[in-house]
Amino acid sequence: LSRRPCEVQIQTVTSFVYIFWHVFLNLVIIVFCRFGSGVNYAEISSLVRLLIAAVIRVYADNLMLDLNMSNYDTPPPTPNPFENESEDDMDEIIEVIDADDIQFDEDGDDDSGLDDHFQSLSDAVSRGMGDMDEEMEGTSTQHATLDVPLIEFKKHKDSVFVCDIEKTSGNLAVTGGQDDVAYVWNIMSGEICLVCDGHKDSVTHTMFSNDSKYLATADMSGNIIVWSASSLTKVVEVQVEDILWLKWHTKANVLFAGVVDGCVYFWEIPSQKCKVIPGSGVDTGVGVIMPDGLRLAVGYNDGSVKLVNLKDLSVLHSVRTPKECLHEEGPVLCIDSHPNNNLVVYGDANGNVVLLQSQGGKVVSTFDGICSVESVLFLKKSSQDLNIIVGGNTAGEVYVWDYGRLMLRHKVSTDSGLSKLIFTEDESRLLAASLQGFVFVINVLSGTVVQTFTCHQESILDICFIPMISAFITTSDDHCARVFELTRDAEITQ
Repeated sequence: LSRRPCEVQIQTVTSFVYIFWHVFLNLVIIVFCRFGSGVNYAEISSLVRLLIAAVIRVYADNLMLDLNMSNYDTPPPTPNPFENESEDDMDEIIEVIDADDIQFDEDGDDDSGLDDHFQSLSDAVSRGMGDMDEEMEGTSTQHATLDVPLIEFKKHKDSVFVCDIEKTSGNLAVTGGQDDVAYVWNIMSGEICLVCDGHKDSVTHTMFSNDSKYLATADMSGNIIVWSASSLTKVVEVQVEDILWLKWHTKANVLFAGVVDGCVYFWEIPSQKCKVIPGSGVDTGVGVIMPDGLRLAVGYNDGSVKLVNLKDLSVLHSVRTPKECLHEEGPVLCIDSHPNNNLVVYGDANGNVVLLQSQGGKVVSTFDGICSVESVLFLKKSSQDLNIIVGGNTAGEVYVWDYGRLMLRHKVSTDSGLSKLIFTEDESRLLAASLQGFVFVINVLSGTVVQTFTCHQESILDICFIPMISAFITTSDDHCARVFELTRDAEITQ
């Protein structure tokens, strides 16, 4: 029975019982008054009617509760997961240039390039949806019960864009958000250690150096502040154009920043000695330092990738997406390098995934990511010498490719648009953060989701792994950051 017919039946039963008891008890009262003495019929009749009404209401309420409980396991309608989405990293290589010799655009107050950049996820979702079955219903956390985090950090007053973990002790996290501030806080207690103020716009980049000596925070207006991670004091502050990506060098305290006109700046910290890799006017969206520490791979919005010598700033190779790809070339959204120092993989906004040799600039292979590829990673630490690339798109699909055999190994569908992929430290598990607030824990070799965390009720914008406690931190549009512990083990098995 549906709920409404049940209500009609209850009302019918209630009316019948009420009439029956009303007639019966009135007869009893009449007989009692006729043969009794000193009894007021009107008063007794009124009290009996009130008592009967109360009993009937309690009976009906209990019956309705039982019927509702019988339907308790029936889930509510699943809402459209995209309904609320808007359309709208040596010293030998630092032949330095004095920072005063570099001219920055001091009039550049136009943040439209960054605004467009931070709309890329929602735009990509729209593109992804165009390739998906119109009748497919994704999952949503709108009405789901959230998993209980180890720590919930709620000091931000707006969307929390980014996070990072101090890499030595693993005790500190940094988060930056749309409220123009970054916080350094203790992962175990949630206590604030440093308020990184002084920014002029949304803090879109936060990153500890690889030796955890420094912390860099940067905002959409191009203001970069470097802090001492030990004394928690400001060390360096520089101003450039609107920043699209920020990375520390893997072997030295050198900070790289890619900006909207395609230039890449890098500074030796704390001396502020600087070099500039010239741009061509095309935005640079991503960059990765090669494992040798001597070269940089830079991705651009015109679909090109350049390999740059960091010693003399010469362009070693410039690669375009091959014409034989299934999709037209699009802005490069993600990039990674292999420890062998000769392979680079990148993904673009149109679904192309391209594998190239960094030393010769030759495209080795291309793969189909279907729609906007937000993350692409090499499996680097496996003792089994596996040739694995993983990629995640805004249609909620994780692809596992074997680039040795040039084949798709697994496709994992989550039905929840993905924003970022990261591996655990031993790479036994892949963590896939979604635009619907979930984190999927995936064994990439078996192609299975081994655990799902319901972390936020809005989009997850960044995720970092915390190796010291086998946990991860997520940031979201819901104004908070949360820490969750991995509780299940998913070892690599073929």
